[in-house]
This record gives sequence, structure tokens and C-alpha cells, in this order.
Amino acid sequence: MTIAIAAIVSGDSSTAASEQLTITRLVLDKPASVAEGDFLLANVTLKRGAGIVVDAPTGWTEILGTDNDDRVSVISYWKVAGGDEPSTYTWSVDGRESMVGGITRYSGVDPNDPIDVAAGAVGNSRTPTAPSITTSEAGEKIVAVFGVDSNASFTPPLGMTEKYDISYGGAGPATSLVDALQASAGATGDKVATTSGSKKRNWAAQQIAIRQFALPPSPPSPPSINGSITTTAINAAVTTDTFSHTINAGTNQLLVVTTSASCGDEDITATFDGVAMTKGAAHGAGTAMYYNYWYLVAPNQGTHDVVITYGACSEIQGRTHAAITFNNVDQAAPINTDGHTGANGGDPALALSPTVENTYLLYFLNYNNNPANLVYAPTDPQLYQVDNTAAGNFYANLGAGRVQAASGLTAVGGTATGNGPWDLIGIAVKPAL
Repeated sequence: MTIAIAAIVSGDSSTAASEQLTITRLVLDKPASVAEGDFLLANVTLKRGAGIVVDAPTGWTEILGTDNDDRVSVISYWKVAGGDEPSTYTWSVDGRESMVGGITRYSGVDPNDPIDVAAGAVGNSRTPTAPSITTSEAGEKIVAVFGVDSNASFTPPLGMTEKYDISYGGAGPATSLVDALQASAGATGDKVATTSGSKKRNWAAQQIAIRQFALPPSPPSPPSINGSITTTAINAAVTTDTFSHTINAGTNQLLVVTTSASCGDEDITATFDGVAMTKGAAHGAGTAMYYNYWYLVAPNQGTHDVVITYGACSEIQGRTHAAITFNNVDQAAPINTDGHTGANGGDPALALSPTVENTYLLYFLNYNNNPANLVYAPTDPQLYQVDNTAAGNFYANLGAGRVQAASGLTAVGGTATGNGPWDLIGIAVKPAL
């Protein structure tokens, strides 16, 4: 199933240098155009970082801290913007320290699990290097953060976009953030920047992969009825009922046969074109009569016989059958759930709880259809009705159905007048996923 992905878009950034008082504070403005749900990535670079405790503003989560001993440190943070963000965010440390940093806004980021992977490295050279990481998903945004312990500017790595480049001035530090799209999952490779001037500098660098927001998958297409429904009513002192049913061309097919009988036993076996069918979980001796349904995955196409064998039908008794073929059905687990209820009089109603979207709810009522007794009307469109009125039996098998868009608890059934006995069987046919 195709899953649509919302691409990550990088937006505005804000930068600042620290104020050196008794407590050093780095105050970063909220980037322009921040909206609720945006992802904010902050970078704080300190001239001397090892062993220094940085107090981050409320709501920010540290991604990674990378210390080049006590020379320079880079710490990255993230948060998801709420509906009422402050205009500024303040990081602070005890004592007089030099700090620079920035915040970059991103949209289209997974708000629940935004960071896929991150790694850091340190060194002394003119080429700060954010070490390669391996992403787990396609379409991630790769961010590289660089910090040096002196006044410098940066040339970004090839193929990456610089979001900001800021120096404290004087003895530093300086920092830069760049980003790029990683189209496919896998190794990103080292991201190498170049500092201005000719001298080597102590540096710390990080590479961070940000996950994109995955839209919910589209629901599967529902099962659909293939061709015509076959119905038959049989009154005979025999133990085998045979009738033909035609299956047209289609994919991911499922044959369902619903049966009812007033015989002294349930039907024992059912076949289609000589292939054994599976009896549904909902079956047994009901209020009105014995009820069953049978199903077969990937039935042979064309016109073939359905053969139902009973254990005890030595007398002429009313039996009714219907055969329905569905397309686009899950072939591994075609029946998502089923159920049965029965009574004498009252409105037939049954609760089903499909666990996937767009199941097809097929339900059928076995009942005494003598007009002097029960008259039934299903809530959903009627698919078939097969009556058996021979020898005064007055039995019926009436099927109805609908596509159930949502998963979860739902009801099937209808209204009835009169006091005749009935049994209602419901089946949730699972769509191919």
C-alpha cells in the first residue's frame, strides 16, 4: 500500500551571541513564521564546554552534546512548537562563558519521533567534519552543525544549504548550521566544512537526521461482489444438496455460501468444484434452524457445483442456500470476524467489531417467513432472499450487506414484526491489504 509522505521544508533561522554577566545567557528569538506543529532545531556552541552545565529552556530536548575537551562544545536541542510559543528562548550557564547559537524552523517533521540518528566528532584542523550517519527512512533531512573555538566563518559542505554562520567575534566561538535532503535511506557520508583563514582550529561537529512526517496510509479498497448471487431452495429426503454457481474473472476472490436447514443435524461438508470449503466459526443449532456459512479462498473460476452434505435429512425438510463471490479479499485471513445471535420475535441485531477499515459486512437472517409469523426488513440493501415454502415449511434465508468504512464496533440487522424464530449471522469480509 502506498504511503504518502509530507516532505520536510526548512524555514527561517534566528541567531545570537551570549550576554556575559554573572550568569551567561544566550537568548535566541523564535524564528519568523513559526506555526503550531513546526519542528525547531537549536544549536548552542560554547567556547569552553566540557563539564559546564547548560540550562535549556522549558520544553526543549537535548539531541546530542559534543565536547572537544574544554576547548569548544556543540549541543543540539529540539522541540515541537505549540500554539502559544514565547518570542524568545534563553539558555544559561553559571559563570562568564562565550556562547553563540541559532534556531531553525522545519515543517513536515514527525512530531512524535523526530530524530532518527545523530553522531558527533571533534578535531583540530581547518576542516570540521560531521561524521557519517545511516538513516533508516527515505526523505529525511540531514543537518550538520559545526563549532570552532575562535573567530571564523565557514564554507558549507558541497551540496548542503547554509542556514546560518555566526561568530562571537574576538576569540570566538563561531558556529554554522547546514542542511540537505537525503532522498534514500542509508549512509550519508561525512559532511566537511572549511573554516576561514589558514590556521587550524579546535572544532566539534554533529550530523543529525530528522524524520519526515508520514501521513496515515490510505484505507484499502473494499471487497466487491463478483457477478450474480446464486440462491436455491431444496425440499427432499436426501443428505446431499447440489447446485451450480458461476464465478467470473477477478482477483483476490472469496466464495461464501450461506446455508440454513431444519434437518436434524448441521451440514457436515461443503465443496465447490470438488474443493473442500471451510466452515465459518459462527455455526450451530439456532433458534429457527441449523445455520452455517462456508468459504473458499481463490475458488476456481467458471460455472461449477456447490455440494453440501448433511448428516441427517431423512425427511423432506426446508433448506435454503446462497452463494456469493467477492473480489479484492485478503487471501490469508479473509474473514476478519463473525458472529451469531437468535431469538423468537423482536428486531434482529448483531454487534461486530472489524479490526480493519473497509470490510464488507455480509449478514443473513434465517427465519420462518410465514406472513402470519415474522416479517423482516434489513437496515442495509438487500442482496438476496431465498424462500422455501414447499410442504408448508415457510423458511427463508435473506442476505444484506454494506461496506464498513471504519473499524471498531458496529451493528447489523434490521426490523421485524411478528413472533417467529430467527437466527442472524454476520461476517466481516476483510479487504486485500
